[in-house]
Amino acid sequence: MSDRNPDTQSASPFERGDAYRALRQYDHEFWNATGCRPGMSVLEVGCGTGQFLAYLAAKGVEDFVGIDYDGGVRAAIPEAAADRFIESDLAAFVAENTGKRRFDRIVLFGVLEHLTLEQGIAALESLHAIVADGGRLVIRVPNGGSPWGLHIQHSTIDHVTVYTTDKLIELARLTGYDCLRFLPQRIGPPVRRTLQAALHAVLDRVLVQRPEVWTANVIAVFARPHGPGER
Repeated sequence: MSDRNPDTQSASPFERGDAYRALRQYDHEFWNATGCRPGMSVLEVGCGTGQFLAYLAAKGVEDFVGIDYDGGVRAAIPEAAADRFIESDLAAFVAENTGKRRFDRIVLFGVLEHLTLEQGIAALESLHAIVADGGRLVIRVPNGGSPWGLHIQHSTIDHVTVYTTDKLIELARLTGYDCLRFLPQRIGPPVRRTLQAALHAVLDRVLVQRPEVWTANVIAVFARPHGPGER
């Protein structure tokens, strides 16, 4: 599921020779947003063609895994991350690893919008079994609170559930997580990003009701609360 949205990243930047831009993007969306370090363990749910897995390898992370129910993506995963791919759906992976290991960071890029709300709730609840106390979940979805995000949300029939920042806060509360922050997605040439930021600043001044984040995709960081005695 991950990173298959043609409006965000239609091909692996590692394949396009655009590695620096991809590193900067994932630094913003994941590394800096969660305070990740090379010694942490990371799971990507719905890893797709594996560009985020290649990013983790480039950052020096040694303990990482990507899962996807579609075994056909295996051939597209970069060599640096090929041995970290597991063909599995989330339920089976959680069942296999419960009581065996926990991950410091779990990433769901372009996943939840493909699930019904009930399925999304169940998926996040199930992750409690394998995310470390105080661990972080990073979720990226089309931004239903922004007109630019609605374009992406409704661009394909397999986008099922619309999320806004308010709904993501509710989702965190319903599934036992703390919603720590939201981030805009930074993609495209710097000049275009600057112009977009200027437009959003004008809209913020003009509109009475406006979204917390304007970009077409929004990144949410959830935290699993520490258990008793786990500070």
